[in-house]
Formats: sequence, C-alpha cells, structure tokens
Amino acid sequence: MWRGADLKSQFQCIKNETGKSRDKTPAKSKMGATASTAASSSASPPPRSSRPETVQDFAYTNSSIVERILGAVAIVCFVSTWISSLCSPALFAYSVWSGNRAAAAFILGATACSYAPWKQGRISNFVHRNTFYYFPRYFRSMSVEFEGKALPGADRQERQTFYAVHPHGAFSFGWSVLFGNPRLKHVRFCFAPALYFSPFFRLFSRAVGNPGSASKPAMVSYFKRGEHLALPPGGFVSQPPFLVLSSHLFSH
Repeated sequence: MWRGADLKSQFQCIKNETGKSRDKTPAKSKMGATASTAASSSASPPPRSSRPETVQDFAYTNSSIVERILGAVAIVCFVSTWISSLCSPALFAYSVWSGNRAAAAFILGATACSYAPWKQGRISNFVHRNTFYYFPRYFRSMSVEFEGKALPGADRQERQTFYAVHPHGAFSFGWSVLFGNPRLKHVRFCFAPALYFSPFFRLFSRAVGNPGSASKPAMVSYFKRGEHLALPPGGFVSQPPFLVLSSHLFSH
C-alpha cells in the first residue's frame, strides 16, 4: 500500500502528464494518454525509502543452559509479581479472614514500601542488574537497535521523546527488556493504572526502572514536566483471544 505522500505525488504526475498532452493532442488521444499514464503509475509504485540508519545497543545469542534457566526464573518472577499484585486485595482479605497474620502483615508492609518515598539503592540496583542481565538470555537470541547515529541516554541532550512499543503481547517481554535497559532509565514507562497502583508490581517496577501511570491526567502531567515517555499501545484487544473479535481495529 502506498503512503499518502506517495499517492499525492502519483496523482500530481498524472495531472502533469495530462496537462502536457492537452496542449499537443486532440481530445480522443488525451484520454488514451491519461489512462495509460494512470495504468503505468498504478503498476509501478514509487520506490520505498531506504532503511534508516540504526545503532545496536546489545545482541545476545547462544546463551548457556545456566543463563537460560536463570532467565526463566527472572521471567517467572516478573509474571507472578504482576499477577499476584493484581490479586493482592483478594489475598489480603483471605489472609485476614483465615487468620494468617504473617501474610496480612507482609502485604501491608509491601504496600507501605511501594508508596513510601525512597530512592534506588543497593537492593534495587541488585534487582535491576540481575533482571536486565538474565531476562533476555532466556531467549535463543535477542537484540536491541535504536534509530539514529547515537544511543539514547540521560547524559545526552535530546528532544522530548515518546516511545510507542508495539506489539503489546500477552506478557510484554519486549517492553520489559526496554524497561530494564539502563540506557532508558531516564524514560518514564507508563503502565495500566490498575497495575501501577497495585503494591507488589509497583514495588518491583520502582526497583527496576522508572514507572508511571498510563492514565490521561498522569501522562499529561509527565509531558508538561518535559519527561520522556514510553507506552505499549494495545492491551487486551491485542491478545490472541481477542484478535478475531477486534481484527477490524488493525490495518496493514
């Protein structure tokens, strides 16, 4: 499919060709010239632009068995954290109802720590370093490239940037690798409000990176402060069970 600019240039080309034939040929020949020009234009779309210049951040291939096992552990911890975090109200209620004071105290303590004002230190740096190191090594190969001539970073003077990470995916593994990337630590990654405000995941995400809420008021305030933002468009509509029902939302 041609882009809008390409279609416009094609129509302009047909118009110019028609104008030239208008001065030199009778009306009957003009229609033939116009039709042939349109046919040739539609048969040969304009050449696509060359691939933009990119710079590679990292590339992992052929991880060892131990690294893959530890990568699997990191992924299981990540997935179980956000699932248990969403279920934390029900878990707390059940702990109180069953008289499990230790579990109830643990949930209250994690909630207090997730909302308390603190900065990343040794513990959070340890969690971040190991998560980012082993998480990508679970896969057979993984690489990350950035468009441009230089890698992003908090030490660079760059324009305010919005990263739209697609596809969302069932577990958002690609998004998670970028979230833990040290080069993007200055970028605020916006999560679903229900997930961002849940205690376990909020605590984990604050230790690993720079999280935020994807609600409209929160994102508007981030933009006004001049922050760099990242968001994975999609969500439930991009999950496999919903693809058939929502196929009309996607265009190619």
